[in-house]
Order: sequence, then C-alpha cells, then structure tokens
Amino acid sequence: MLLDFLYPKPKVCPLCLKPMPKREFCQPCREFLNKARPVCQVCGRFLPTDYGICSDCRKKNFSFIKASGLLPYTGPVRQTMVFFKYKNKRYVWDELYDLLAWHCREKLGTKFDFVVPVPLHPRKFKERGYNQAEILAKNLAHRLQLPVKSNFLVKVRETPAQVQLGFKQRRKNLRESFYVTGRVTGREKVLLVDDVFTTGATAEECTHSLLLAGIAEVYVLTMATAVKK
Repeated sequence: MLLDFLYPKPKVCPLCLKPMPKREFCQPCREFLNKARPVCQVCGRFLPTDYGICSDCRKKNFSFIKASGLLPYTGPVRQTMVFFKYKNKRYVWDELYDLLAWHCREKLGTKFDFVVPVPLHPRKFKERGYNQAEILAKNLAHRLQLPVKSNFLVKVRETPAQVQLGFKQRRKNLRESFYVTGRVTGREKVLLVDDVFTTGATAEECTHSLLLAGIAEVYVLTMATAVKK
C-alpha cells in the first residue's frame, strides 16, 4: 500500500516490539498468541483455573449477552497498549486485526446488525486526536463486512481516571455518562468494541445505555481482557 511505502512500519515484533529482521511475530510472542487459556464463558476474562464462570458473572453483574477478548491484558500486550492508546502508534496492532476477526467469528459469531465503538468524551478525543476503540471497530467491521456506527453511542460526561478503582467505583463514576443518539427498532443485535476489558464497568455502562435505548442484545469484543485473580 502507498501509506506503507511512504510511512514504513518499523521492523519489530508487532506484539512485544522486539527488533526483527522483518516485521513478524517473534517466537515467544507466537507461543504467547497460541497458548490455550481458560476463560469465563460470560465476561471473557482469563481465569487461573478452568471453572467456567467467574465469581462476578455468578452474581450476574453484567447485562451484555457475552464478552470476549483476543489476548490477556498482561506482558507484551500491556506494553503495546501504551503505544497504541497514548502515543499515536496506531499501526502496532495492524497484524492482529485478522486474528481479532477470526476470534469474533469463533466466540461471538457475526450476525450483528452493526458495530459500535466505546466512545471517548469530546475533550479527551481532542487531546488524543483519535479514539482507539473506533480504530479497532472500523478494522474489525471491515473484515466482518458489517456497518460501523461511530457516533451511535456518545460520551456526554467526562469521568476521572479509573485505573486504581474496582467495578462498583467505576460504575458509579460512569453512571449516565453514555447516550444513544440513533434510532432503534428494538430488534438490533449490536457488537460493542473496546480496546481492553478490565473490570467490565465501561462495557456494562455502555450496555445499559444501549439496552435502555431499545437495543435487543449487546455483545462485547476487545483486543485485550484482564486476567482475573
């Protein structure tokens, strides 16, 4: 592609960014990508042992039908997340989009009416210059041949950083932060896309707003998902 010629991507492993003879996954990252891991069958978080459903999902904390993430939010994934999310290195996950689409087909299916990215507040978008969830959503939707509605869900209230907060505190922070701008028929099945699923508070608050607006079902897909202790 012309952009690749004009702005060549560095010859590194796309996951850990280790220098390579050409742009390809290094052997440790190939093993990391291919490793089988137990996950919660509802929220998709990676589990230390294979017991099916995590403690949060047994309490029915979530309103979405199912969530899933391609990679565990640990090791090299955390490192590249910083580059992708905060340093405008949007190319770092280019080689993972086909895998993400495959993962979506395998774990969630493809019979969605449209894809919706988790939105940024306008002030945060202006500071960063892009919404990382929107980049993921557009690349995924292209591969799944689905429409993407970037402004269907908007963030109307700015919220403080939530890194050190748990699920309940995050939900409290996020309450009434999201608003649906589009019309719905009440039959839509939506795929909500974000970069990372940690406690699930953001996905749950977005789901709550979508369901309140009349969306029938919400599924969640992320590039990375937390490892639940």
